[in-house]
Amino acid sequence: MPWQTMTNRGKPSQDYQDSLVQLFERYGMTRRNIKRRKRDFSRADIWANDIYEAEVRTRIGIGPYDDPPETYSRINAKTSWLSIKRYDRQPIKDWRDLQAIKNDICGPEAEGLEIYPAESRKVDMANQYHMFVVYDGHVPFGFNYGKPEVDYDGHFLKKNEDIMGTKGRQREVS
Repeated sequence: MPWQTMTNRGKPSQDYQDSLVQLFERYGMTRRNIKRRKRDFSRADIWANDIYEAEVRTRIGIGPYDDPPETYSRINAKTSWLSIKRYDRQPIKDWRDLQAIKNDICGPEAEGLEIYPAESRKVDMANQYHMFVVYDGHVPFGFNYGKPEVDYDGHFLKKNEDIMGTKGRQREVS
């Protein structure tokens, strides 16, 4: 199935916000915190295609993405927080889909990072994935992986056997 580009659908609808309020009430969140969360969601943009939906919050400089400040940027640059899920709530199994989502929303040269937290900070209520993105080549993470070895049509730039002596997983191309 060919990739459908993510498009900006604008601010969350009132129905979407109301469904989140019902979810928060079911989990016992206080009215005060529900009001804060609703305000946070009204600041987000929703991006979507036929399979995925991403709630996107962008900020410039150091500070919180939400109130109370549970999700925070300590980077003095433009950053985005992408909260990504499939409509069918199944796990995301292909990193290439996450890469395409990042490219569609933030651009192909932005750098994205997923965090796998310490067990003491883990939140695991849904098959929802969080990516933090930094723009403009401002990568404060201190990590680098090297040169690209594959294009997004699934073609290796070099033969994988020449790189590691193995045959790599090919992406289906329609």
